[in-house]
Amino acid sequence: MFLPIALNVENKLCLIVGGGVIAAHKCRVLLEHGAIVRAVSTSFSDDPVWSDPRIERVCESYRREQLSGAALCIAATSDRHVNHSAAQHAGELSIPALNVSAPGECDWIMPATLRRGAFTVSFGTDGLFPALAAHVKKNSAALFGDDLSRLCEEARRLREEAKAHPGGESEHPLRALSASLAAFWQPRLPSYTAETKTTGKVFLVGAGPGDIGLITVKGASCLRAASVVIHDALANRELLDIFCSGAVRVDVSKRKGLCLHMQPEINQMLIDWARRGHTVVRLKGGDPMIFGRGGEEARALTSAGIPFEIVPGVSSLSAVPAYAGIPVTDREFGSASIGVYSLHRRNNAGLSEDQWRGMAQGAETLVLFMGMSLLSTVVEKLLQYGRSEAEPIALITQGTTSRQQEIVATLGTILTRDELRTAGSPGLIVVGSVVKAYGLLPWFNPQEANSAAQAMAFATPDSAPSAGSASVAVPQHAASSSESHPQTISDSTAIAAPALIHTLLRSPMDGEAIETLSLATIDREAPPNGYSPDEWAVVRRLIHTSADFAMIDLVRFSSDAIGSARRALRTGAPIFADSNMIRAGISLARLRSNCPSYSAASIHCHVADPDVAAEARSQHLPRSLFAVRKAAPLLDCGIALFGNAPVALMELNRAILEDGIRPALVIAMPVGFVHVEESKQELMSLNVPWISIPGRRGGSTLAVATLHALCMLNGGSAQ
Repeated sequence: MFLPIALNVENKLCLIVGGGVIAAHKCRVLLEHGAIVRAVSTSFSDDPVWSDPRIERVCESYRREQLSGAALCIAATSDRHVNHSAAQHAGELSIPALNVSAPGECDWIMPATLRRGAFTVSFGTDGLFPALAAHVKKNSAALFGDDLSRLCEEARRLREEAKAHPGGESEHPLRALSASLAAFWQPRLPSYTAETKTTGKVFLVGAGPGDIGLITVKGASCLRAASVVIHDALANRELLDIFCSGAVRVDVSKRKGLCLHMQPEINQMLIDWARRGHTVVRLKGGDPMIFGRGGEEARALTSAGIPFEIVPGVSSLSAVPAYAGIPVTDREFGSASIGVYSLHRRNNAGLSEDQWRGMAQGAETLVLFMGMSLLSTVVEKLLQYGRSEAEPIALITQGTTSRQQEIVATLGTILTRDELRTAGSPGLIVVGSVVKAYGLLPWFNPQEANSAAQAMAFATPDSAPSAGSASVAVPQHAASSSESHPQTISDSTAIAAPALIHTLLRSPMDGEAIETLSLATIDREAPPNGYSPDEWAVVRRLIHTSADFAMIDLVRFSSDAIGSARRALRTGAPIFADSNMIRAGISLARLRSNCPSYSAASIHCHVADPDVAAEARSQHLPRSLFAVRKAAPLLDCGIALFGNAPVALMELNRAILEDGIRPALVIAMPVGFVHVEESKQELMSLNVPWISIPGRRGGSTLAVATLHALCMLNGGSAQ
């Protein structure tokens, strides 16, 4: 545990061992505080800080003698052994040392510091999670205004007055200032309370029963606008990938046998996220107000003063039987009433005998939720209170999805069916004569459900209904750009296509001309965004590559990504590719426009090395993971591209945390369904430069396009 103290380093010699990105950052902080810096390294990056006249640059390997006269030592090379030696030597000379490779060996750390003149706030994590400290600092900046600096300057003036008139009879002026702080200064200072933040809004959204095509237009709009999605297990997670892949996701699954969070915790979670200014979607399977505890959450939000909307969803009540070809009401089968029941009550209470009697002797059609584990009890009680053994019953599991299964029988035979042993969950029970319609309306084929659902479920979220569409009130900055770019093909366009082809054949356009037109179209049609000009150059390249304006809402940059990439490319930093596709796609011409020394040997793809494959098999490790381990020396201060294997990115994350590896840039765009989101989220919490697309989207093509865009920034190309 580190004791927070403040050191005066003005005009004192501080030794930095290293000349890379991290060393440059540490050097800049020391210079800002008036230190004299001696920097030792065999090579220095092109960071402008190294040209400062206050720095004594020593272009040679580290030696113990270079510590002479130093008040502090920072070991910040890419070689962990050199860092260890420098810190050890400093300790022997009683010089406090900071080893960037091993927080546990540090005598001191350099926290993220926010200054307003003499007023200083530092954010530290004992060196364990620097990115967290930097993030909190960045998000706290607005809380501390320049008035605090002026307050400190007033205190300085009063101290000088007290020195000039010692022993006066009046009260010490600084104590007087302190006593009058609330009355005199508070009106002049900003309010540093949570109430100054704009409260967000919560949308209680029904996701439908499983088929992603059953999300409502308004529900989809809410997801596009969300910065946080708190979802249940029964809400199809493909909806998150389609509509809000960049949002924070919180899984609060509550299914029988699985309860990650109790309901009061979820209520408080909704309140806390909204109070931090977020647009929050509470995504529930089916309809939030039908056995979804939407009412409980709405009451909690009302009590807390949080604005909210309820967005009803398609309920399993009718949708799941419909997908099995069973109408819940049908005059031909004598069903004019429906009884809807949940078989799981608060505190696991069961139904009373009166309730079982009312169920059996009530509505013609019964729809029972959450009754899979109580099927034998359902049969027993319905028969006990008057239903016939010949009464049809249907059990439908995982309804409206490709895994839908139906078991149809009678009350007298259902418990003998072998299929019950393998039936999945969730399940819905339908009892009544309408079950006789089963087999007469065979419209839904579960084997074709995936393709059908994708086609129906806004698979191109750019499309929008031209009339009669629902709208949702959301913060303007959060709205998805895709809604501004409807893509329609008219009959006239189809007729004109052959003529256009002939025109192109007579006057063919080369790739450069097509690219220029494409980028001009993007600049013309893209909505306003919050990217810097350099970041936008990368994003527009990804839009051009993917033909997808949704990239505007997806691409994320660390604060130092662009600057670090520029420096690394200009110095010919080695490049690691996690797949042959990436290596083959990288343009040497574009790399050489940044640094002439680039060659094919600068691009490394260890996963394609037969020796690596053999060694990985012998150690029973994934080849992509083992490739990262073999590439560790070049990953330090190198550029790493991931467009394929999330396990490779996870291994790099481990190496950054445990081995002190510090890449110049990580382009993180692996794709898939297993560990992809976790690998990206972990990287984005680390204190290294990165560019990524959160969620499951990405790919080798986009990773290469990102690198090319960065090369073109350095090369000065307008494209």
